[in-house]
Amino acid sequence: MTLAHAYPQPVSSKAFDLLSAYRTGRIPPRGGYVVSSFMVDGSAYVRFEIVAYREARTVRLSGDGLSIAADAGKLYVLVEPVGYPDSATEPWRRDARHRVPHTFDELSTVSARNHSRIMVSSAPVLAAAVFTIAPPGGTDFSFLFLPRREALDTIHAFLWQTLRDECLVPSIAARRAAELVRSRLATCHVGAAPW
Repeated sequence: MTLAHAYPQPVSSKAFDLLSAYRTGRIPPRGGYVVSSFMVDGSAYVRFEIVAYREARTVRLSGDGLSIAADAGKLYVLVEPVGYPDSATEPWRRDARHRVPHTFDELSTVSARNHSRIMVSSAPVLAAAVFTIAPPGGTDFSFLFLPRREALDTIHAFLWQTLRDECLVPSIAARRAAELVRSRLATCHVGAAPW
């Protein structure tokens, strides 16, 4: 079997649908990155979860999603459209579809020229046991990025394009938010040294 047939159909040559990778036994045990997007129906509000993990001990699919026992760091990105009614509410106090475990002080904010705002975790939330990736539904997605040398650049380009093209964030703000994610993921050392 050639390498091209050993992995599930890629989104690019470096990213794969997470559930397809699980079903074919291709979740890298030494580490990787998972980028998930959760869009709120009828709104331009989007929540991204970006997980950097290493040393996966077990990987299981359940009703809650895909659970991976590993050391992990999780970043959150919120895209708030103009006129979002709960923009003054702390992100950790919002309803489940809009919530992330951060206060405003724990997020870096990028304001876009169209008055939307993008908030990015200032530091990864560490998980030393098990983390679960909720199953995507509707327009949601979860992609696995392999732990290659160029992974952070690939994730940067993917987020920049997704924020710009799918979330309608102006290009300059989308690029700045993607740069924040890349710089924070660089502290996670997937498949290498400790956090």
